[in-house]
Amino acid sequence: MPENPGPPDHSPGDSADSAPSAAAPQVHASGTRAIAAKAIGVAITGDHARVVVLPADAAHSARETQAPPGTGNLPGPPPATFTGRDDTLTLLRSLFTAPNRLAPPAHPPAEHAVGPEPGHPAASSSPTAAATHPITDLRAADPHATNSHATQAPAPDLPTSRATRTVAIHGLGGIGKSTVALHYASGYRAAYPLVWWITATAPAAIEAGLASLAVRLAPLWAREATTEERVAWSLTWLQWHPGWLLVLDNVENPADLHPYLGALSGGHALATSRRATGWHTIGAALPLGPLTPAASTDLLCALAYSGRTPAPAERHAAAALADELGHLPLALEQAGSYIHQTGKDMDAYRRGLRRMLAKRTDAIEPERTVARLWEHTLRAVTARDPLAVSVLNTVAWLAPDDIPRDLLSPLALGPAPGLDSPEAGRLGLPGHPGCPDRPGSPGHPVTPDGDLDGPDPDALDESIGVLHAYTMVTLTRGGGLRVHRLVQAALRARLVAEADRARPTASGPVRPDGLTAAERLLHDAVPEGEGVAPTATERQTRLLPHITALATHTPRHHLTDRSVDLFVTAADHLYRAGLFAPALPLREVILAYRERTEGAEHPATFTSRHNLAFGLAGTGDFPRARALYEATLEQRARILGADHPDTLMTCNALASVYEDSDSLDRAIELYEDTLSKRERVLGDLDPATIAVRNNLAGAYVAAGDQDRGTRLYETVLTQCRQALGDTHPYTLGARSNLAYAYRRGGELTRAADLLETLLSDSDQVLGALHPDTLDTRAGLARVHELSGDIGQAARMLTDLLPLYERVLGDAHPSTARARAALDRLRTAQP
Repeated sequence: MPENPGPPDHSPGDSADSAPSAAAPQVHASGTRAIAAKAIGVAITGDHARVVVLPADAAHSARETQAPPGTGNLPGPPPATFTGRDDTLTLLRSLFTAPNRLAPPAHPPAEHAVGPEPGHPAASSSPTAAATHPITDLRAADPHATNSHATQAPAPDLPTSRATRTVAIHGLGGIGKSTVALHYASGYRAAYPLVWWITATAPAAIEAGLASLAVRLAPLWAREATTEERVAWSLTWLQWHPGWLLVLDNVENPADLHPYLGALSGGHALATSRRATGWHTIGAALPLGPLTPAASTDLLCALAYSGRTPAPAERHAAAALADELGHLPLALEQAGSYIHQTGKDMDAYRRGLRRMLAKRTDAIEPERTVARLWEHTLRAVTARDPLAVSVLNTVAWLAPDDIPRDLLSPLALGPAPGLDSPEAGRLGLPGHPGCPDRPGSPGHPVTPDGDLDGPDPDALDESIGVLHAYTMVTLTRGGGLRVHRLVQAALRARLVAEADRARPTASGPVRPDGLTAAERLLHDAVPEGEGVAPTATERQTRLLPHITALATHTPRHHLTDRSVDLFVTAADHLYRAGLFAPALPLREVILAYRERTEGAEHPATFTSRHNLAFGLAGTGDFPRARALYEATLEQRARILGADHPDTLMTCNALASVYEDSDSLDRAIELYEDTLSKRERVLGDLDPATIAVRNNLAGAYVAAGDQDRGTRLYETVLTQCRQALGDTHPYTLGARSNLAYAYRRGGELTRAADLLETLLSDSDQVLGALHPDTLDTRAGLARVHELSGDIGQAARMLTDLLPLYERVLGDAHPSTARARAALDRLRTAQP
């Protein structure tokens, strides 16, 4: 195509972005110097690609210059401590070297040539030669794209090449993308004649990186050239010398790569980015996740202990810290370097994690600490979608996994009823007077006539999409969200610090952003009195971890009546489900709130303290439970009276802990005293009276008074059936206890019959995972063992042990007894 200074209707300096004709791409000159005047100008192709025209000698130099062996500009050697990413490097190499499904054309199509080609006779006779074939095709190098011009004859004298292979490693900031890229570039350096590292945060940075290649290979010419000329020279060089590797680090916008990757062929391009989307038109996307628990523990120990083998306790502490850090490589590096430099204990580091997020060492620059790691991403998200920031601030207070999308729906509809505090405006909730949103902002679209058309039903999905694009959240198969726990921790630390610095309002201290929204969303999703236990709806069950997370993360001085009501509701349902361990964090927060707002000796505080002790006993922590019960009993007896029903309830619970702690004499004495008082105060058939009578029967059996205990158990079962019915939880407990007494007395047939029917009823009434149901299974397995059916007993315990571990934990006495019994049976089997 002949050079043309521009169409007749353009004067020098006019814009050259007019549409090309349909017949063929048009080439126009822009700028004050025309190409035909033997000057260097900028041409615009029909698809708006920018083409710099190089002098003939520069174009010739780009073709003939050879890079010295091993030419590269890596930012430094790869870290010596590198673990857990070998499979990633292997996969990355395979993505670059696997055969294409479709072979690309051998040469760019002839119709895309602009000006004389290098090597063409016209090139040597013209004072200038356009660096045209490398940079006129703006389409991304997609290895699976077809080319409608592939059957046309190639332009003469062009280098034979194949399409550029592009792989983008994307993931959360601090996940180790650049480290993986550096290890790949260093490890496979011998496979490439050129390895060139480019910081690709913006087009200007990409051009600066390309221009530096010209400075390296043609320093004398580049010294007098402009940046655009250096970029053109480098692109031409890359086209004529295939086999290179470009590392495009920290790409902010995948679209920024289109003009450069679309201009190149015959090499490999490795991009790293926090952006998870936008790569499908460029190349293969390789998501990078956290390290495995074992690899992160290895990395932390290697950094903290300088290569020495850690003691088992040290490795256990490292594993706990690695788990708390979410197995994020940068966080592990920060923690390991700090512990190595200061000698700080790993458990102490974990306990002070919120404070430690901002700590730096000689090996960690301030801007690379976890506390500041995501600041740039948050600014980008804020500028793009304020509602996305509201969503992120809200989920920071929830559990990191399985966040239901529909839970967040009210955020896109405006502030929840009653959410009229100053926080609502800072949350970015549309519709609040203090919110900076304006008509047309996310959540409030503008109709063609300029009027608001109500909340946008797609606003939440689009905001979540923005967070996903910046890898701040991960989308789960069930339609929910997942957030890295360290992202949450860093956000909460920043939000709490900002709230603490804010001046208090008339209604009290300013609450951290997102906290009130999270509290309101969960409170409205779980109305008081509705079930969130495993017997409730699946959605309500999914909310339990989020309620617990909210309780754990809310600063004590920011607790409210509404949040504590939510925690009480959840803890009560967990108790009814027999899930004591998950309820403990809720009980502890409730007690702290009661002590702060009501005082240490208020009846409501007594109830909260008693409930926490009950939960501790349910998890097998008898020393702590005993101490809390004894303190509560002393206070209730002194303030409410020795015969008050609440006081007697604590007496019964304390006696049970004495029994479980093998203090049978003290347990029987307290049971008998409590039974006498309950019979006098409440009556013989009151459920509370029956309960203490049942416990006393168990203590008699445990102490060896078999006949007395069995007779009392039979009385209890009769009274429970009379007062409560056959399937009331109290009655189920009485049936189980009587079966236990029969087994202890050698009446195995009666025990087995009672347990078989009890197991069926417990499954239906309590649920298969209720601790009482599990205990019934264990009792039946023991009866089979004593009856000589070792195989059946072993099979039952094999199925039962994982359930105990799941529900009660590894350290619970019931779990330990089941494990010991299974070991005994396996040894006894032939």
